[in-house]
Amino acid sequence: MSENRSCRECRYFYDDCRDTVYRRSHCYFCKRKGLYFSRNCRIGEENRILPDDPACKFFQIAEEKKG
Repeated sequence: MSENRSCRECRYFYDDCRDTVYRRSHCYFCKRKGLYFSRNCRIGEENRILPDDPACKFFQIAEEKKG
């Protein structure tokens, strides 16, 4: 089911787009891997991911946002 899918399409994908003087603009996380959203982690550590990473076994298609 998750073949040829990316993390960006998953319901657990989280785009942390807070932007301030001391923060990087966008960081991406997998909520399925935990709620620890540390921007200090390298990509691939803890639950920090890239949007185009291949979907994992926990992949669930995200519902389309209305509005």
